[in-house]
Amino acid sequence: MYVYVAAYKMPNDDAEALETRVHVGYPVRADRLLGFGELPTVRLQRALHDDGSFSAWEKVLVWTHWVWFRDSARDARLPLPARPPRFGRAAVMTYAVFDLGVVAYWLTPTAPPWYAAKRGHSTDEPLLVRRLMVEYGESFWRNGWAPLYSVLGGNPLAAMPSLHFATSAMAALLLAESGPVAGMVGGVTRGCSVSRSSTWASTMSSTCSAGSR
Repeated sequence: MYVYVAAYKMPNDDAEALETRVHVGYPVRADRLLGFGELPTVRLQRALHDDGSFSAWEKVLVWTHWVWFRDSARDARLPLPARPPRFGRAAVMTYAVFDLGVVAYWLTPTAPPWYAAKRGHSTDEPLLVRRLMVEYGESFWRNGWAPLYSVLGGNPLAAMPSLHFATSAMAALLLAESGPVAGMVGGVTRGCSVSRSSTWASTMSSTCSAGSR
């Protein structure tokens, strides 16, 4: 995981050069198609967020997003209790997802919704798409947020594919090999919650989620 984190952050060592290569337009166009003319991120933020406070449901979404950073590397161990011989395959499949994702981040850096809005590609009102995870993080962690986010958000232009969704989907597939009930529970609880929280928080687009499948 240390190697993955280093490779994930490395393209942003030269932020200006990275911005010259970032893809901004195609996720926005695809998201508008999926959202029937409106970004799904905007729909979710309008439906779930009231200015001035974060509801309990929103906090669950944020923590779902954050907990991924702790649990994603452990996904390979999920099939272990049921079928120990499959652990090796599970580990290879899980870390292959990470490796392929990093390659994509290097070759095709893609902007998340908040960045597209900042650049004026998603709406005529740049503040319409908000970084709600950052807003909540600043209020919850206070002075600790900046150093924490410097680690977790080391490459803001790594949004395609969404490893939040892809690794969760892989975990669900691996669980399905141990039984259909485990696979269904894993898919619902991990894949749906992580993709919804990431889209709501404006850390990835719906297209990036779909492109991770």
